[in-house]
Amino acid sequence: MNRLLCLALVALTLVAVPAVFAQEPAPAADPAAPADDQMKGLDAMVDKALEAYNNQDFKAFYADFTSTMAGITTEQAFSTMYTNMYFNKYGKYKSRELIKEETVVPANPAETPVGLLQYKAVFEKNEQVKISVNITREGDAWKLMQVQFNKIQ
Repeated sequence: MNRLLCLALVALTLVAVPAVFAQEPAPAADPAAPADDQMKGLDAMVDKALEAYNNQDFKAFYADFTSTMAGITTEQAFSTMYTNMYFNKYGKYKSRELIKEETVVPANPAETPVGLLQYKAVFEKNEQVKISVNITREGDAWKLMQVQFNKIQ
């Protein structure tokens, strides 16, 4: 009897366990997805920075950067990176679309005060550019830390 019971338990385990793991979990709300009003504010900051990039206005470009980046938010740094490198390579920015699955904006910034915005963008000289924007909390507001452009492979 014990042997028969053991065989039944083994058979049940072999059938039931894989079936449980094969089930698709129900999709959960993405905790990293920013709220619409929060995203509007972040997009407005990125809009301002990209308009300043097009106008080659370093002061306006760095207006929403965190104070911890003050050492590199200079005219020389802008000229080196955004004019000599990006502007010469990609030209003027034209449009962008948020890559939601690669964007991370914490729901509770007090616990995780950093995030990342990822966009697929179109520029004058290249229609396949990824814009990566690192953000951080400064007080009660999101601030930019870095804006980077890379050709999409």
